[in-house]
Amino acid sequence: ASKQGAHIVTTTSTSGILPGSGAGIYTVAKIAAVGLMEELRHELRNTNIGTSAFIPGLTTSEIGNSERNRPDSLKNDGPPAVAPGAQPRAAGAGAPRARPAAAAPASPILARPQDPVVVARLVLDGILNNDLFIVAQPEYRAGVEARCNALLESMVAYKPLPPELYKGNVY
Repeated sequence: ASKQGAHIVTTTSTSGILPGSGAGIYTVAKIAAVGLMEELRHELRNTNIGTSAFIPGLTTSEIGNSERNRPDSLKNDGPPAVAPGAQPRAAGAGAPRARPAAAAPASPILARPQDPVVVARLVLDGILNNDLFIVAQPEYRAGVEARCNALLESMVAYKPLPPELYKGNVY
């Protein structure tokens, strides 16, 4: 209404661009969130509203303690689940628990959780630049390139339709 413009950011996950986490329903939801931002960008292209899919990667946060905020009627019976490789925090602790020396991360991404302030700056920069994707960790580049290359290599060669097949139902 104020004509100042707006920007919609949806926080997704690496699973939204690189499936393979082993959590199928989670991955489908995150792929849908990425697709929603892509489709909204297209639908809002003639407006002053931008969209971004934010893919944060591993970020130091209190997400492992989120159960404490639920109303009693909605709390889970068991302890909160922690994703493989996540660094849960003890209740009220200010830093992630130290990992045992033998449990070295399998991925360099897990070795480098990002500070929320740094991640917030990346989101702000993405909004200001109207970036469709805001990917917080460069370690994802090789996987994204491999996925894009697989898609490109899977496409059949273009062959134009003969003119006699154009009968008004092909756009």
